[in-house]
Amino acid sequence: MPTPEELMDKGKLLLRSKADDYTSGKTDRYENFGRQAILMSWFKSETDKAFVSLIAVKLARLGSLLDSKSPKHESIEDTFVDLINYCSLWGGYRTINNNANTNSSSIRLEPMIDKSILNKKCSNCLADLGEGEEVYLSNTINGIEPYCSDKCRRAANSF
Repeated sequence: MPTPEELMDKGKLLLRSKADDYTSGKTDRYENFGRQAILMSWFKSETDKAFVSLIAVKLARLGSLLDSKSPKHESIEDTFVDLINYCSLWGGYRTINNNANTNSSSIRLEPMIDKSILNKKCSNCLADLGEGEEVYLSNTINGIEPYCSDKCRRAANSF
């Protein structure tokens, strides 16, 4: 097993080598993080930002490699495949969470208190929805229906 010092030395070599693939080679070794931050700032959802962060890293890599130098690590083709996979995962996540678009049969809203549904029952388990409780809403064919939890909302809308 390598010593901590050996691991750090190996890490330094890898850091320098990967910097060649992920930056333009100028003096700013952090430029790809700046690129990431710009793309992430376009989104409000923390989960979307997580996906965008991974995608932005790959885009920054392509920006450094295309038309200028050969990669030292994974191929340019691998980077395009990574982008496809990250985008597919993101789209799948949003679809599973009913966030793909507002025209879907169900949309996920952040937990909220909606005074208009107080003293009503969960559309799935029929639990009372009282004041101060988190309420999840779903836009269905029958209109907006309240649920006591995201689990109930999902169960009622999984068909």
